[in-house]
Amino acid sequence: MPVSIKQVAEKAKVSQSTVSVVFNNRTREIGISEKTRKHVLATAKELNYIPSFYARHISRKSTFTIGMIVRDVMRPTTAMVVDGVKSEATKDKYQIILGISSFDPEQERGYIKSFLSRRVDGLIVIPVASKETIKEVEELSSRGFPLVACKQAFMANVDSVIHDVEFGTYLAAKHLLELGHRRIACVYTDFSGPSAMDKYNGYRRAMQEYGFDSMSKELLITIDNNSKQEYGKIAGQKILAMDTLPDAVLFVNDEMASGAMNVLMDAGVRVPDDMSLIGFDGIIPADIFRVPLTTVRSPHYKIGQTAVKILMKKIEAAKENPDNQQEKQASPRQSIKLAPELIIRESTAPRK
Repeated sequence: MPVSIKQVAEKAKVSQSTVSVVFNNRTREIGISEKTRKHVLATAKELNYIPSFYARHISRKSTFTIGMIVRDVMRPTTAMVVDGVKSEATKDKYQIILGISSFDPEQERGYIKSFLSRRVDGLIVIPVASKETIKEVEELSSRGFPLVACKQAFMANVDSVIHDVEFGTYLAAKHLLELGHRRIACVYTDFSGPSAMDKYNGYRRAMQEYGFDSMSKELLITIDNNSKQEYGKIAGQKILAMDTLPDAVLFVNDEMASGAMNVLMDAGVRVPDDMSLIGFDGIIPADIFRVPLTTVRSPHYKIGQTAVKILMKKIEAAKENPDNQQEKQASPRQSIKLAPELIIRESTAPRK
């Protein structure tokens, strides 16, 4: 159950009105000491109390702003989601305020509080998969604040719009299997988040359908996510170091596939004659690659648009019936998965 303002007041041994004054930033106006303000805030943090900013939104006119928190802006996939959010939001005269968490849960939670204090009408979050963030957004959503998580799987009980990455890698692996490839390597950055596991599960499902109940550990190649721009090069080097080269390789994203392709071809590997390569995301133009890359195109732009559509419905419903929000939160969450598309180009071919 959400922590109430009464519980914070009792724990801090102050009146409820004092707690309210602190969270309305009126301590100087009312004459409450800095010591008391800090004590109330510390108590609220200890109890994981999130003030009902939403009630204040309802009592005032809409700000026509949406807060959006992303992990980074360097990835083209994130930029496409943001672009989709912006295009859909502007149709309803909304502006987007962007916060970049840099994969830091503390910064992420700081943005949440900052956006709430600025009275945004709703939040869209591409979240860091941390226990702290999960707890924060679930608490906020349970209090009736319009919030949607998007892009990748997020283990929180909130509305979400994601791309079906498991189905995407299933399509990729099945395509390679249908071409006659059997020794298929998979290259990932890490398994720290649900998205990476979903990609592995899609690969595994396709392999099992073709009778490979247990996959060789040698064919599962992991790359440190901190390698960033170098991980394609590192992936290529790891593939070349294998005792027996694979027939085909499935990469976690197009950038990694591009870097690995250069390393492999420089070493004399012919793509696709010697080895088929397939990427994921579908964000890089085909003519950028030395051999146009077969890839799984994810609907990132549509993810952004769909997230806004869901959020707008939540905002409007909350405005129409603000007193019934907590009761509504008991209903099942929406979890929408948008299907990716296999784009077949010249980097994959039948096994010779």
